[in-house]
Amino acid sequence: MSVCSLTSEDFPCPGSVNWVYVDEPLPPEIPEYLCPYWETVCDAYVSNVKTVMQDLRQERILIIQHLFNIREEYTHYLGRPDLKQEFVSPWQKDYNSVPDDMRDNDDTKAELHQRLDDLREHLWDMCDKRKEQDEPERAALMGDGWLEDHTAVLIKHYSTLMQVEVDRFQDTLCILRDYYLGMYREVLLELPSDFTCITNPPSEKRISDIYQAALRTIDNLVLGEVSEENQRQQERERMEKASCASATRATADQKKRKLLRKKKIPPIPTPGPSPQPVVEESPEEILKREVKTKIHKEYAAALNHEERAVQVRIELVRGCALMMVRSLQSRTEQAFGSMEKWLAARYYAEMNSIDRLAELVRHHIQSGSKLQNELVLEHIDFYLNGDLRVVASLPPPPRPAALERPTHSSLTVAQLESLYQQLYNMAPSGLMPSAEFYHMLLDIISLNMGSNSLPEPWISMSETQLMEMIFLLTQDREQLDWRQFLLSAALPWPIPSLTQLLVMLRQFKTADTNNTGYINKEQYLQIELWSPSETVQAVPEDPSEPLPYDHQANLHKFFFQLFADHSFSPPRLDYVTMLQYLAAHPDPTQSFIRALSVVLGQHLKHPSTSCLVKAKLEGKDEEEEEEEEEEEEAPCGSSSLLGEQGVSIPALLTVICHKYTDTTGHNRFHPGCQKKHTEELVCIFKQLGYRPEDHVPFSVLSQSPLAQNLMEGSAHYQLVDIQRVLQVRQDEGELESSTDP
Repeated sequence: MSVCSLTSEDFPCPGSVNWVYVDEPLPPEIPEYLCPYWETVCDAYVSNVKTVMQDLRQERILIIQHLFNIREEYTHYLGRPDLKQEFVSPWQKDYNSVPDDMRDNDDTKAELHQRLDDLREHLWDMCDKRKEQDEPERAALMGDGWLEDHTAVLIKHYSTLMQVEVDRFQDTLCILRDYYLGMYREVLLELPSDFTCITNPPSEKRISDIYQAALRTIDNLVLGEVSEENQRQQERERMEKASCASATRATADQKKRKLLRKKKIPPIPTPGPSPQPVVEESPEEILKREVKTKIHKEYAAALNHEERAVQVRIELVRGCALMMVRSLQSRTEQAFGSMEKWLAARYYAEMNSIDRLAELVRHHIQSGSKLQNELVLEHIDFYLNGDLRVVASLPPPPRPAALERPTHSSLTVAQLESLYQQLYNMAPSGLMPSAEFYHMLLDIISLNMGSNSLPEPWISMSETQLMEMIFLLTQDREQLDWRQFLLSAALPWPIPSLTQLLVMLRQFKTADTNNTGYINKEQYLQIELWSPSETVQAVPEDPSEPLPYDHQANLHKFFFQLFADHSFSPPRLDYVTMLQYLAAHPDPTQSFIRALSVVLGQHLKHPSTSCLVKAKLEGKDEEEEEEEEEEEEAPCGSSSLLGEQGVSIPALLTVICHKYTDTTGHNRFHPGCQKKHTEELVCIFKQLGYRPEDHVPFSVLSQSPLAQNLMEGSAHYQLVDIQRVLQVRQDEGELESSTDP
C-alpha cells in the first residue's frame, strides 16, 4: 500500500493538496553542496543518454546497411556469367550445317530431335549445378554470425541505457537522504564511492532478463534505504526516551533534596528502582516530534515516487529495445526470405528459357528450316539476336527509281530529255529550218503512236495544230530555235521575275571565279534556281515502292543539259545566254526588256503607264503574280536610279541576235544580220542626238518609235503557250462529238 493510499482531508499525505511540506532550515553547507551535485547528476544523465542514443542509431544503420549489402551481394552472385551460350552456339552451327535436301527426311528429323534432347539435358544439368552452388552461398551469408554479434551489441546499448537510469536513481536517493538528514540536524553520511551495477547478462540472454535485473537492483536500493532509515528512526526514538527519563529523574531528586533541607530530615537511603512516572511533554517537544514524523513521511513518499518513475523509464527502454530487436529480426527474416525466393525464381526462369529454346528449335526441325538468327541463352533470358544472322540471306531488291507520272498534256522530264536528244542529234547548234522541224516532229508523233513517249494530246495533234505551233515559234522566220520550243514545251514551270534573274546572274558570276562566262555542271547544281526543290516527301516504308519524284530538281538538271555546250569535256554552260532564254515572257516588249536587263546586269525602266506588262500563264496563281509585281515594280519607283542605265549598240545587238549564233561563233540569222540592225540602231541613236559609241539612257531610248517597234517585233523572246494550242483542239473535238447525231 502506497503512502498516499490513506489520503483524505483528515489524514493528508505528501503530494496531496492539503499537505504542508516541511521547511526546516538547513545548515548552509548542505545547499552549497547538493545544488551543484544535482546539476552535475542531470548533465551526466543527459550526456550519457545522448551518447547511448547515438550508438543505437549507428548500430541500427550498420545492421540495415549490412542487410542491404548481403542482398546486393547475393543478387550479384546469382547474376554471375554462365557457360550455356558456349554450348548453344556450336549446336546451332551443327544444326544449320545439315544439307537442305535432308531436312525433310524423317530420320534426319529424329536425329535432330535427339540432339536437341541431349542439349536440353546438358543445359538442365548446368542449372542444377548452379543451384547447388547458390544454396551454400546463401547459407554462408545467413550463418556468418555477424547479425548475432551486432544484435548483442544493440542489446548491450539498451542495457547501458538502463544502467544510466539506475545510476541517476541512486544519485537521487543520495541527494534525498542528505537533504532530509540535514533537517534532522544529523551528521551527513558519506556518498558511496561505487554504484550498483546491473548484472550484464551474456548476449544470448533476453532483454527481459536485463529488465528484471534492473528492477531487482532498484528494489534492493530502495529496501536498503528504507531499512537504514528505520534503524535511524528507532535510534532517534530510543535516544529521545532516554533523554526524557534522565531529565525526569533529575527533576524529582532536586525536589526531594529541597524538601529535606526544609524539614532537616536526615537523608534516606536511595531505594531500589521503581516505575518511572509519566512525564508530560512540553509543547516544543511535541512540535519537534511532529516535524520529525512529517520529515520521515516526506522522505518515504519521495523514495516511492522516484522508484515508480525509474521503473516507468526502464519499462519504456525495455519496450523500445524489444521493438527494435523484433524489427531487425523481421528485416533479417525478410532479407533471407527474399534471397530464397530469388534463388527459386532464377532457377525456374533458367529452366523456362531452356524449354522455350527447345520449343523454337523443334518448330524449325519440323518445318525443315534453318535457324537464321543467332540463338542467345544468357542467364535467365532466351531470345533471337535480330542484329546477327548466322545464315546468309538474300539482299532485298533495290528500290525502283523514282518515276514522274504524266499529267494530261504536260511533258515529263524524261520525255523532254528524249526530245532533246533527237533534236540535238539533228541540229546541235539549236537552229533548224522550220520545215525540217515540222517533218521531224510529225515523224516523232507518228512513230510514237500508241506508246507513252509523248502525252496523248501530243500524239493526237493534227497538222493544223502543228503548223500553228511552229508559226508561233518562228513568226514567219525560216529558222526555228528548238531550245525555245523545249522551254515552251516544259511549261508549266515558274516564270522567274526580273529580280530573280539578276540574283541568279550574281550567283553565277560568284561561282565563275575566273570570269570566263562559263560554269560546269557541279558549280551549276550548287546554285539554287528561283524555284526551290519541292519539300521533302516521306519515303515509302515499302521498299518495293519508288521514291517520290522531285519535278523541280530534275527540271533544274534538264536546263543545264538543254543550254550547255556539250562540245567541251566536261560540258560548260554560258550562263548569260541561259538567263536570256529564261527571260522569255508572253509579252514581246517585256521579254526584250528582261533580256536586255540580264545582259546589262541591271534593272531597266520602261516609261509606260504600267511599269511592267503582266500576262497570266497557265499554272501561275494570283499570289505568285502579286509577288512578282511587287518585285518588278520596286526598281521602277525612281527615274534617277538604275532606270537611267546607259545602253550601248553592242548590248542591243547581243539581245537581238543571241539566238542565231552557232557553235563557231558566226551569225546565222541571215546574211548581214548584225550589219542591218547596226545601221538601224545607229539611225536611232542619231535621231536621239547621240553618237554610235555613246550609252543612251534606256528611258530616252525607249521613247524612240523605231526602238519601240524593234522591241515589239522581237518575238523570238516570246514564250509559246503550247498547252493552249492543244486545249483548243481538244475543245473543238469535244464540241464536234457533242453535235453529232
